[in-house]
Amino acid sequence: MEHPYWNGSTLVAMVQDVPSWVCSLCGYHYFEPAVETTLQYIVKDYIKMGTLFPIPSTPYRNVTN
Repeated sequence: MEHPYWNGSTLVAMVQDVPSWVCSLCGYHYFEPAVETTLQYIVKDYIKMGTLFPIPSTPYRNVTN
């Protein structure tokens, strides 16, 4: 799944191949807490850059191991 990562109302990155759970009733995607933490780590530099650069597309990589 490709996940748009928002910082408030600013889209800061599109993260590819994010592991998620999907509700079989409504289709909502949700993440385990470790995935949320990893997403925050991946996009921290993009948040600092703000809107200076085009929105990057970056792969999800597990940084907790």
